[in-house]
Amino acid sequence: CALPIYGTFDVILHFAETYGGVREDGGGVGSRKFDVYVEGAKRLSGYDVFAKAGGAMRAVQETLRVTVSDGVLNLFFARGTAGDPIVSAVEVVPVAAGARIAAGEPAEDWQVRLYPNPVTDKLSVGLPFAASGVRATAVTDAAGTVHLTNAHRVTGEDQLQLPVGTLPRGFFLLRLDTDRGSRVVKFAKQ
Repeated sequence: CALPIYGTFDVILHFAETYGGVREDGGGVGSRKFDVYVEGAKRLSGYDVFAKAGGAMRAVQETLRVTVSDGVLNLFFARGTAGDPIVSAVEVVPVAAGARIAAGEPAEDWQVRLYPNPVTDKLSVGLPFAASGVRATAVTDAAGTVHLTNAHRVTGEDQLQLPVGTLPRGFFLLRLDTDRGSRVVKFAKQ
């Protein structure tokens, strides 16, 4: 899950075990344990909804404070030692003055074109301005792990190219920091 926001927030995760342990045929403490990553850092480890809530069909929530400076709040629910992750709702509440959840387009609208997408080897990036205006690039996965930093090369007046052939299959975020602001765009690696 990636949300376009800036600033300091309380991320309130709502959980309820709505499957395991609901009937007498299984489930219970230890039947579902998973990890929660926020901005690439593991914030909940081996989280057991049934144990925390005191049983099935009972609500429990966890509040995690996070500061987002790159414009995208990244949440990742990873399979742990048992069962699949489960979440019932996610709330994002601004804490600091100036924190904001992006609504609509930024003041200066510009679009980035990625091709091919999905990509296997080299990702081309088309810009609506000179490529010399790009100050930095970074490619991250859904967990926030950085895979490439400033690996781009200018291939035309308004074109960049990134070598993504070594990335595993999956979805990635490309962050572009430019003279005109920052953009984060998603691409798929085959």
